[in-house]
Amino acid sequence: MKISDSNSTTSTIQYLQQSQKPNQPDKAQNAPEGKSSPGQDRVDLSPEAKDMQKIHDAVSAAPDVRAEKVEALQKMVQENRYQVDSSAVADKMVRQALLDLNQ
Repeated sequence: MKISDSNSTTSTIQYLQQSQKPNQPDKAQNAPEGKSSPGQDRVDLSPEAKDMQKIHDAVSAAPDVRAEKVEALQKMVQENRYQVDSSAVADKMVRQALLDLNQ
């Protein structure tokens, strides 16, 4: 199983959140369109970065736990009806390990 670098994801999310903050009024806003005053920094986000921010917002708004599914599984376990196909689990683990090795 491959674990991604959470620092890079966190940095990207922080960058996107910071870029979405409203700009404070300054002298550059009075400048004509397309021109900025000397010493003024400007950041334009790509459409992909904006899409990433929308995805992050949607994921953040989603619940962490699907209560209906958890309750159904708990009921199956209590009634001794929950069966795990161990060979299917083992197959998936081996396939994932091979995929991780190839990357």
